[in-house]
Amino acid sequence: MFEKYGLDVQLLFIRSSSIGVPALISGAVPVAVMGGAAAVRANLAGSDTILAGSLKKPPSLTFLIANKKITRIEELRGKTIGAGRFGGSTDYVTRLALKRLGLDPEKDVNLRQIGNTPDRTAALQTGSIAATVLNPEEKYLAEKFGVNILYDLRKLGLEFLNSDIVTTRSFIKKDEETYRNVMKALVEAIHFLRTDKRDSMESMGKYMRSEDPKVIEIGYDFIADAAERIPYPSVEGIQLALRKSLPKYPRRAKPMRRVSTTTECCNNWKQAASSAACINSYADASA
Repeated sequence: MFEKYGLDVQLLFIRSSSIGVPALISGAVPVAVMGGAAAVRANLAGSDTILAGSLKKPPSLTFLIANKKITRIEELRGKTIGAGRFGGSTDYVTRLALKRLGLDPEKDVNLRQIGNTPDRTAALQTGSIAATVLNPEEKYLAEKFGVNILYDLRKLGLEFLNSDIVTTRSFIKKDEETYRNVMKALVEAIHFLRTDKRDSMESMGKYMRSEDPKVIEIGYDFIADAAERIPYPSVEGIQLALRKSLPKYPRRAKPMRRVSTTTECCNNWKQAASSAACINSYADASA
């Protein structure tokens, strides 16, 4: 998709949004798909990061999974919960989910920074943590060694910044044409994802580093269902991130003003995609 719009793109895997933000601010990475909450915090702290859109709004980490000894959410009190890198999207969704389920992440449980999914899954299997959050394909693999599914977080109706298109104002000012072409390519990629399951699964398998067709299909079904037909930014997700972050930055603007500013920037990409006559046709075709 990128080549179609004249882009020579190198795809990099960055483990956490807390690493992705410094890469954006330094200019090492011009555009990233990442958990947008870290970008909101960076903006409040004075950087020029902006959210250009949200590829999906439900969190990927959809299941609260516990080891065999834990059967109810209430039993997590006083226990250790595994999270990713503190400040990253895994940590953020873990804290939010616990709070929505009636547990204070600061007082009722011990949050431990474990690392990426294989590390958290291994810690769950050995019993060094009581629970963690996993996505659908990770949940499928974890079930093979025996776990308890405490809650499907999709039932909470969370709209969460987790797969967001993030860039900086300085990059857009420097190279607006490239920025617009990236957005066009991403809009077309959503259409491809929703309408071509076989080729999408083949592509996903390469990046998931899995040869298990069941795992790939589970991942595909979730992503294809959750993907936004038109990736407008998640205003509710931005507001949620602001409510959590603003107390640390009392001198910054009020939440709705920040949302309005971010949404205004996002309208730029909408115009870019529309000018390519692709956004509505692709969205309608994949409905």
